[in-house]
Amino acid sequence: MVSRAAVHWLVVIILLTALAYPAARAEVRSSSFAAALQTGQNPTLQTNWENARSAATPDSEENGELKRRRGRAFVRSLLIPGWGQLTEDRRRRGYGFLAMEATLVASLVAFNSYRNWLEDDYRAYARQHAGVSGGHDHQFYVDIGNWNDRDAFNQQRLRYRQFDRIYTSPSDDWLWDSDRNRQHFKSIRIASDQAEQNALLVVGGLLLNHLLSAIDASRGVKKADRRVSVAPSSNGGLAVRLNI
Repeated sequence: MVSRAAVHWLVVIILLTALAYPAARAEVRSSSFAAALQTGQNPTLQTNWENARSAATPDSEENGELKRRRGRAFVRSLLIPGWGQLTEDRRRRGYGFLAMEATLVASLVAFNSYRNWLEDDYRAYARQHAGVSGGHDHQFYVDIGNWNDRDAFNQQRLRYRQFDRIYTSPSDDWLWDSDRNRQHFKSIRIASDQAEQNALLVVGGLLLNHLLSAIDASRGVKKADRRVSVAPSSNGGLAVRLNI
């Protein structure tokens, strides 16, 4: 009579054999495949394998084309943010950079228009309340906003021996009708200067958007994804697959 322990061992051996058989079969197939490639017993299989390997390995021509595509994408997005991304079918990134460009351009136009409007306003205000006449540079309007009249300003410059800063021309004369109007003029002039500073910041943002878009477009150009895989085929051999 067969003992219970012997039955248990027999079951274990059968299970281990069943589990090991597929791996052993795949290993035999792989060994047969490698042997066939080395000995040249199957010319068709060897030819297909070499073709798959050469197609999966990027050559110098492919690398050269990749560099040209990256260069074109960089230049396009440097000129118009998002253009390079759109040509590579990266629509979300492309439209994102385009939207940022449109927002910055609109902001630049708005800040410049606001600055010009304020500048015209404070110049007209100075003519009305301080008697300013003629054309003057920006520094002149800074000075008249800080001093009530020309005589007080010139005395201060003489005290500090800043003779080149003295206003002597009759057209450089001013006299505010009230300190309140002078302060109001000064606030308008400062707001105009702030709008100009904001416009300069927007210009910096535009330049940065162009540069970032160009770098992103160039880095986003990818080579074709080619991989070679070997897997068992349905007829008991091995199949070579090229994924593109």
